[in-house]
Amino acid sequence: FFFFAIDKAGYGYRLKYEFLQFDGASLEETSIGTIGAYFNVDIGPPHRLSILQHTSGGWAGNQPFHIQPKVALVDAGGNVVSSDSTSIVTAHLTPSLAYDSKVIINTANDATPSIILAEFSQSIEEDERTLYGPGDVIHIDVIFDQEVAIFPSVDNGTLPRLMLNAAGAYAELVDETPHGLLSSKLCFEYLVQEGHSQLELDYLSSETSLVPNDYTIEDAFGRNANLVLPALGLGSSLSASKKIEISHKRPTITNIDVDVPSGEYGAGQVINFSVSFDRQVVVSGIPLLPLNAPMPATY
Repeated sequence: FFFFAIDKAGYGYRLKYEFLQFDGASLEETSIGTIGAYFNVDIGPPHRLSILQHTSGGWAGNQPFHIQPKVALVDAGGNVVSSDSTSIVTAHLTPSLAYDSKVIINTANDATPSIILAEFSQSIEEDERTLYGPGDVIHIDVIFDQEVAIFPSVDNGTLPRLMLNAAGAYAELVDETPHGLLSSKLCFEYLVQEGHSQLELDYLSSETSLVPNDYTIEDAFGRNANLVLPALGLGSSLSASKKIEISHKRPTITNIDVDVPSGEYGAGQVINFSVSFDRQVVVSGIPLLPLNAPMPATY
């Protein structure tokens, strides 16, 4: 071996050897192998000090640690050396911070979390479409300058909503959002409904569009977040991330193509038709494309 080490002391180790065959380009496994004799790995000489248990609950002010630290001499593999009586360990005591310093922490005047950005999610921004209609789901991210969490004020209450400028439209907080989990981003989703129409989708207003409903949006200290959104038209507002049009109209056919050139075709030959719409559609059932032939084209 060029280098071989076992860092865990113990008894009854064995090494398994497997032979490889060189085929001129790489090593290939073979069925030849053997297992060596048993051997033990002993604890080595002291190598360093290691912390086995960290302190907990200690703070400046001459107060004891709730959980005392534990340190030990260990060998190069991290095994505790328990039989050494010759090594010398020198410990140094550091005076309490409160002994020669006075530290006052006051967060009363700290700014509460504020919204710095509203944008369509990356999947929506990367989508080539700009026209969406009934049945489409649009994801919206609201970004804060500090981490926040949501907390329900009643059981089975209404989730926070982002009111949009399409009549009666809103994006609702994603239902899977964990309560109490801190994050600088809240994710909303808007399901486009029949009757919704807007040339450029955005929230209604910066002041009142984010409605917490039966939830509170708080920081780690329990302070309510500032829910004012970026002013409409700014680079950090929703419509600045992408221009999206909402249409209440049904999807319309924009083009029909075939995969064969113009010509004469007979029995047994297959012609595939491609029907393009002005936005994505969901197919249910088996639609038919009527032709000026005895039989329609089937999906």
